[in-house]
Amino acid sequence: MTNLTDLIKSRSRSLNEDYEPRLFDVSNADDRADFQTLLDSDTSIEVLDEIHSQLKELVEIINPSKKLSDSESESIIIDYLNGVPIEEYGKWAYYSWNKRMIHILPKNEFISVRTNRNMYKITQDEQHALAKKKIVVIGLSVGNSIATTLARERVCGELRLADFDELELSNLNRISSTVDELGIEKSINTARQIALMDPYIKVRIWRNGASRENLDEMLAEEPVDLVFDECDNLDIKVAIREIARNHGIPVMMDTSDAGMLDIERFDREPNRDIFHGLINHLDLDMVKDLKTSEEKIPYILPILGIEKMSQELKISMMEIGESISTWPQLASAVVGGAGVSVDAARRLLLGQIHDSGRYYFDSALELMPQEETPQNSPVNTAPEMTFELAKEIAEEVGSSAADDAAEVEEEHLSSIVEAATWAPSGGNMQPWFWYYDERQLYLIHDQAASFSMLDFEHRGSYMAFGAALENLRLKACQLGYGVDFSYPENDKVAAVVTFHQDGFFDRPYALDTSLIKGIGLRETNRNLEGRGKLDPQILAELNQNLGECKSHILEDAAIIDALGCAVGNGDRIRLLHEWGHHDFMNEMRWSDAEARDSGTGVDLETVDLTEGEKAGMLVARDWSAVKGLRELGDDKGTKFMELTTKTFLSASALMLITAEDESLSTYMKAGHLVEQLWIKGNMNGLAIQPVS
Repeated sequence: MTNLTDLIKSRSRSLNEDYEPRLFDVSNADDRADFQTLLDSDTSIEVLDEIHSQLKELVEIINPSKKLSDSESESIIIDYLNGVPIEEYGKWAYYSWNKRMIHILPKNEFISVRTNRNMYKITQDEQHALAKKKIVVIGLSVGNSIATTLARERVCGELRLADFDELELSNLNRISSTVDELGIEKSINTARQIALMDPYIKVRIWRNGASRENLDEMLAEEPVDLVFDECDNLDIKVAIREIARNHGIPVMMDTSDAGMLDIERFDREPNRDIFHGLINHLDLDMVKDLKTSEEKIPYILPILGIEKMSQELKISMMEIGESISTWPQLASAVVGGAGVSVDAARRLLLGQIHDSGRYYFDSALELMPQEETPQNSPVNTAPEMTFELAKEIAEEVGSSAADDAAEVEEEHLSSIVEAATWAPSGGNMQPWFWYYDERQLYLIHDQAASFSMLDFEHRGSYMAFGAALENLRLKACQLGYGVDFSYPENDKVAAVVTFHQDGFFDRPYALDTSLIKGIGLRETNRNLEGRGKLDPQILAELNQNLGECKSHILEDAAIIDALGCAVGNGDRIRLLHEWGHHDFMNEMRWSDAEARDSGTGVDLETVDLTEGEKAGMLVARDWSAVKGLRELGDDKGTKFMELTTKTFLSASALMLITAEDESLSTYMKAGHLVEQLWIKGNMNGLAIQPVS
């Protein structure tokens, strides 16, 4: 008895690379002899002879106004054959890959019957015009549906197909194929589907796919009328458009997401920027070297159009490389997109569509109710701070200036307040408003600017106030003023500053005048470099205390990395929370112009991000997408940890500020210490950035 392995091997399918049917005209003696020899030599060939039913349809089409009885139809068929034996009429199409011999009408009659139901959506003159068109389809996953729909509607007389890949099981979620076709090259498989549908359509295939070396041959040696780009290779997508532009060939692309159809009329606009100029800011020479999904995302996002991208695709992009390996596609979107694409292609080829553009046919927007995202976040009820409101708040506190308090010159006051505003604050939201009257400067808490999940009980804001007051003291000293602070029992005013001359300085904080020249040097440096060893003497200087607050330097890489994971996971949780997500996105400034105009927040360009990470941030702006990601499970959104964890992984040391007292005044003292140490670190060449 043959063992199972040998039995399977002996009966396994041998590779058949045929995709073109062989047509026999048995009224011709040579074809008749070959036909008979083939059938005699292979008894497994199945013969399907349905020519009579095709002739019946044909005579009904020829006589559309008559309701023919069976006998009338039969009589007309006999007259139509005019003595030709029915087995010799038309053609016999042999499909070697499935061993079927099928009897079909002659070409013109076959096309007439097969496209009869197109009338008058497509007129006869239009059908004749379309029969002369040549179309290229590159990429035969989404492209399979487009190519077969083009053939089914007979929008062209010749199709050129290119794909290097083989049909895999995971393709069957969107490609109209079956498990017995697995392992067959996609180009061969698609060509076979077309041949079985219409053996008279000319099909050429490029089994190795499209390349910069063969695109001229594919598109221009015998010029084509339209190219469909449905490939995944970014370099080839660029090359397709460059070559199509050179030869004046329009390009269409269905993205199978949000119903987007992209049309570029290089035939009408020979100088048109590829992809509508959407990736002109990127280096197109680099696309051939891109390997990872993260590297490709900055190019893919503009091509897909982030503004219109479906929520599901945004969610998927945030999980590529985590819980999924590549871009998802659905049969409904692929088949629906093919329908829209082929309809547009037909109209374009018939001169009914003239313009380039991006067009959207998203059934989800039409059929599904568009509900507003529920607002579960606490509402910020703090009024917007104005000069009038600040004056009112200051009057509530009242003036307590000593007799020897100095009147500060306006120019000096502007310089002092400007230096104070250079201090760090959470998200650079600058939760302060400064009001000067009666020889006193009021530091007013702008609660509308500090309403944040991370600013628990305003502790973050009070640290920022302490840092701002430290800068203020240093600048005032430089200008010849001493200062003292009072802290009203008022949640609207963090401090009242009185200025003195003749070197009077408040206590208990000793002023390190050496830091004065470093005020302008203090900055948040988010440029990440490799972890190195820091000068022990500098670190010793940074290990300081200020009353209740102390600094601690950690250099153990394992501890730093472990803390990085903890803080990174906190950021992940924050971004998956509606309020936290809103805060984070509210802090970001997405362009230089936005950063300049607001004067607050974090400029995206100052964050050391790869182009892929920047693109990911743009996707993550959409709360509905992030919410959808969160609903997939508690373990999702791990990419949100990466920005933080890589900061820790590049850190040479970590400084912690601790205090035993949790009063707001202690947080303000901590802010003084943070600013002192930050200035000192920057003066010693250290790059410093805060984490919460």
